[in-house]
Amino acid sequence: MPTYEIEQYELHVMRYRIEAAGEAEAVAGLLAGEAEPVCESQDYVEVAEDYGLPADEHPGLADGLRDLGVPVNSVIPSIRSVQEVCPAEADDTPADEDDDSRLWRNFYLCPDCDVEWEDVWDCQCNDRCPSCNKEIQPYKSE
Repeated sequence: MPTYEIEQYELHVMRYRIEAAGEAEAVAGLLAGEAEPVCESQDYVEVAEDYGLPADEHPGLADGLRDLGVPVNSVIPSIRSVQEVCPAEADDTPADEDDDSRLWRNFYLCPDCDVEWEDVWDCQCNDRCPSCNKEIQPYKSE
């Protein structure tokens, strides 16, 4: 079953992870209090004109939530982002390099603090900068 990382905001942003069959089920689970926070830090949202994902930009998610009884109007309430994460990233542990499955050596460079690192995962996924914790896409994977 896929795992989703969801950012929810009201006056702050908090990141959560939850296993669910799809995006709508993941968001419904978060709104029902079933998701686990990724970290205990909260980021203050200085200005937020839309307090949720625009429903017209995410029609599949909006319809799925409506089917689950979640009220959705022009925005998906309080949801900032929904992203499926690879299993290794969801566990916060890199894939075992001795595993027989396909492994990727991902190379990262943080544009904010110029820290460069590499890590082995079972997918080509984003990682967090070890210095500033910013989410970074790999610039190369082998």
